[in-house]
Amino acid sequence: MELNQLRYLCIHLNNLSGIPTRIYQGGKQIFYCSSLHFPSDPFIKYSKDILCCSKDLGYYITPEFSYYGIIKHQDYAIIIGPTSQIGITDDELKEYAKEIHVNPIDYDQFITAYRNISSISLPDLVEILIIFNFCINGKEISTIEALNLNLSEIKEVKESFQKEGLTEIHQQIENVIKEGNLKGIDHFLVSQSNFYINMNSVNQLRQAKNSFIVNATIVSRAAIGKGLDKEMADTVLRNYLKKCEDCQSIKNVTDLHSKMIREFTTRIQKATQSKEKNELISKAKAYIDEHFEKRLSTDEIATEMNVSRPYLSDQFKKATGKNISEYIMVKKIEHAKKELEFF
Repeated sequence: MELNQLRYLCIHLNNLSGIPTRIYQGGKQIFYCSSLHFPSDPFIKYSKDILCCSKDLGYYITPEFSYYGIIKHQDYAIIIGPTSQIGITDDELKEYAKEIHVNPIDYDQFITAYRNISSISLPDLVEILIIFNFCINGKEISTIEALNLNLSEIKEVKESFQKEGLTEIHQQIENVIKEGNLKGIDHFLVSQSNFYINMNSVNQLRQAKNSFIVNATIVSRAAIGKGLDKEMADTVLRNYLKKCEDCQSIKNVTDLHSKMIREFTTRIQKATQSKEKNELISKAKAYIDEHFEKRLSTDEIATEMNVSRPYLSDQFKKATGKNISEYIMVKKIEHAKKELEFF
């Protein structure tokens, strides 16, 4: 895609979202678009950390809980942000302005511009990145993949999780999901009932939501690994991320966290059971196809499948709409018709 086309997309993205957009090439800014008048671009403070991103698509969470997105195309880097759902005090914004060398007489202008940035959630920013990435790189990527791409590269969040001892908890979450044991899930949730409440962040609710995003991504990834349909997992994840952003308290996030883990675990169980049943029916059909010329009984087939006769009969009927004896008869008739074709 040509530079003028990238500029066109950036302009209209800014018109739609109200979020500053910029294009970098070789580490230098070559295009900037924003309806807001910053005396100095707030992106400067985090440009080194964000521009070194090794992925085609990524996002970055700052210590102020602002978000930036980055999309790479050829030797260009498109930067979207900042946006945030957390209020920053005037003193914090003045300190911010000072760090990026804004002239003191322009502090008020910087503060006013920053406060007028459109506020969107992290999941919504990720969806914008997904669409933008598809437009310029032609690559399809799911919400789960996008959220998972750069979580380990978010320096501030990673350090915060390590400080709080949350990385071990994330591993525990992944393990209990993979085990798929609802009783084990309940025990784990009770033991971690203060998971979000004990966070030390000043913006506890925002930190809780960010941690929820990490946990939900881990859970959905583990669910896919256990056989849950990828599109289904992606849909469930997006639904919970939206609900999370609507939470008004840490208790709401905690309750949603429990509900999310239970739902994914239940869906994994159903997917696993469905897969096992499909395999059972496939094996039973294959056995019948191989032995239908002799006298076959449901008991014999059930024994070969290592299941009970009633269970096999019930599952076979549900899957095929026929009982086993009817299926065997159909096979014999089909075979007889083929034999007659040779006479």
